[in-house]
Amino acid sequence: MSWLVYRWLLLYGLTLFVFKGCQSLFLRHTQSGKCIAAGSQISDGNKSRSYWAEMVNNCLNVSAQFRYLDTERLQNIKTGGTLASNTNTKKKMKFLNRLFIHYGKNKQGKKFQSSSAHHLKQTDAGSLFLYEVKFCVQPNRSYVDLKKDGCSNVKQNFTFGSVTQYGTKMKDVHCSPKQYMMVKRADYGDFNKTGFFNDENIGTTCSNLTNCQVKSHCDGKRSCELTMDNNLLPSDFCPDTSKEIYTEYTCVDNSSSTIITAAPKIRLWRSYEGYIQIYDGSRWRFVKDKNWDKNRQKMLCQHLGFNKTDAKDIPGIGQFPSGSEIATGDLICYNTQVSGTSCCTHLVLSTTTSSVNISRVTCKVCDRPILKNVPTFPARFSADGWCASGSTPHLLIDLQKEYHITRVVVMGNRDQTKWSGSYLMTYSHNETYENSQKITGNKNGYQASTTHVDIFNVRFIKIQSSESQNFCLRIELCGEAQMPAPVQDIKIQPSFTSASVTWKLQTSASASSYITHLVIYLNGTEKKRIYRSTEIDIKGLTPYTWYKVEIVTQDGSSQSSNKTASEMFRTKKGSVTNYGTKMENFHCSPQQRIDIKKAVYGDFYKNGKFDGSARIDTKCSALTNCQVKSRCGGMKSCEFTVNENLLPSQYCPDTGKEIYTEYECVDTYSSTTITENLALLITIVQISLY
Repeated sequence: MSWLVYRWLLLYGLTLFVFKGCQSLFLRHTQSGKCIAAGSQISDGNKSRSYWAEMVNNCLNVSAQFRYLDTERLQNIKTGGTLASNTNTKKKMKFLNRLFIHYGKNKQGKKFQSSSAHHLKQTDAGSLFLYEVKFCVQPNRSYVDLKKDGCSNVKQNFTFGSVTQYGTKMKDVHCSPKQYMMVKRADYGDFNKTGFFNDENIGTTCSNLTNCQVKSHCDGKRSCELTMDNNLLPSDFCPDTSKEIYTEYTCVDNSSSTIITAAPKIRLWRSYEGYIQIYDGSRWRFVKDKNWDKNRQKMLCQHLGFNKTDAKDIPGIGQFPSGSEIATGDLICYNTQVSGTSCCTHLVLSTTTSSVNISRVTCKVCDRPILKNVPTFPARFSADGWCASGSTPHLLIDLQKEYHITRVVVMGNRDQTKWSGSYLMTYSHNETYENSQKITGNKNGYQASTTHVDIFNVRFIKIQSSESQNFCLRIELCGEAQMPAPVQDIKIQPSFTSASVTWKLQTSASASSYITHLVIYLNGTEKKRIYRSTEIDIKGLTPYTWYKVEIVTQDGSSQSSNKTASEMFRTKKGSVTNYGTKMENFHCSPQQRIDIKKAVYGDFYKNGKFDGSARIDTKCSALTNCQVKSRCGGMKSCEFTVNENLLPSQYCPDTGKEIYTEYECVDTYSSTTITENLALLITIVQISLY
């Protein structure tokens, strides 16, 4: 290729020499945006070949690509030569005190190429400095001049840059062996869209993570060799894999020890809410993320083991006074390919000299946390944590009432020094701890672990490590309180002055807390409180009277059922007549007739009170029933004397008892036939024969 053709191609930046993912570095002038490149050829002899160092617009041109050799010299990729200066006064006019690229062919030429006079590094001010000969470089319109003085001039500032195609690995992105990288920016975008380098075509979402990842992996290092793939830039942030990563950095003499690039210990001020804190190796610092947003909050919560955030928008901010120890920069968490999470951290440690605003984070454990607002509970998430000891190897919890538990969330102590990998939780509605549940423990100190459960009637809990007694614990339970269910299927058998009441209890644990007591109300007044049962006899009632029975269930924490089960009943009409006395006041209204339901003989008075369940005299009761029905059935009123004439001694020898009669008043009475009376008499005769 002729010199004129070569010169034309160089000047017009033909894309023949441009490639994506250059995997090397370029030297970009800060003020003009142009890059140093191998320009027109100066000479080509037996000893060497040399080119002018010229400024070009397209930093991706192959002639603008360099790499550091092990000896602090910058080698041009296209020519194989190194950036050089010539302080030889005899040749000064030839090189015009400009930077050039020298490629040695023979021994003498290679000796000059390897001279320490060409060792180049960057000053703190940003100049490229040939420190052995004390020259710095400064571009003029097309070439690069060498300056002896004024090396802190802004016109001399350069940055190192590199563009890496997604899916490839960074190569030759480094500083001299004497210096360390300080990444200024790392963006993701289409930087070769028109065949020329353009650093403005960036994708904001992916660039935020790219910037953090490159800084955290490369800051303070001599070189950077990252593979730009889904492991580093997951598709949630970087769905378009057709673009490039542009890295811009400077080289400094000393690496910073005040930058955190990994976050093994991270927490929120109140476990799942509050300010972000990160441990710098000696103390916890508050984090000021310069680009905090809803997505970063969501992913941080997920990384900490909490699946949700509590607010649609970013929570408010708090103001920290001057003198606060903080860490400022980027903290970005993201999903990994193995269904986990990871975080990119690049935070600069500092002490504030004025007040600063720091965002608060609010994560969410569940919709209904049970222990969150219990200030005396030592193992709540907002406390420091409960730690086991020899005398107390397990944690006992009394929830005060029964719960349906759906989720158990555990963490180690607040300082993230002790935790357990697995737990055994036993529980019950009383203190028997008869039920058990395995709980997944923690893998580290900063992440919460959640176990989904579906357990009922939980009040008393005992939790202990399945691995070691040397552990600390914070715990949150999620669920809702259970209430005792009302009784069902009330049935009542009333009598003259009493009623036998039965019901069914809800025995399903999912439908009710464990019922321990029942309160019986009669006509709105508490009658009796009984232990768990399905029946009761109510005595001392007034004959032929309406009553309302109400039953309220209670559990072990004295919670009462929200609904009251009730039933109405009416006691029977009747009378009790002692042997030897006259039956009186045995009547109905003038429009109704007596219908005898039963008439029996027995000991119905005990200790001066009527007992409707007393044992009856079977032989005498058969005759009694016949006599009373035959005399009173169908009548408006009935009066007779209970004596030997009514109940002869051969049937009723015991005269110390009473006749108990139950009847109803009816509008229409079906008269007892002779056949029915005869059947009764036959029955009596049969009984007497025995």
